Amino acid sequence: MRAGAKKYWGAIGYDATDEMLVLDAHEVLCLVCRAGGAPMARAEASRYDRMLKKLRSDPMLPMQ
Repeated sequence: MRAGAKKYWGAIGYDATDEMLVLDAHEVLCLVCRAGGAPMARAEASRYDRMLKKLRSDPMLPMQ
């Protein structure tokens, strides 16, 4: 990961760190649906695909 990059996509009000993925509860459910191939709008699909890629590359990544 490049310096200064963040593993952050949602969770308004929480600060992201380089060691933790911060998500809202509904985003966890959206990740499950997307992993199962659920159709989404292009922007949402791209966003969740990036999250899934990150989680698959680091399955022990803590989530808040």
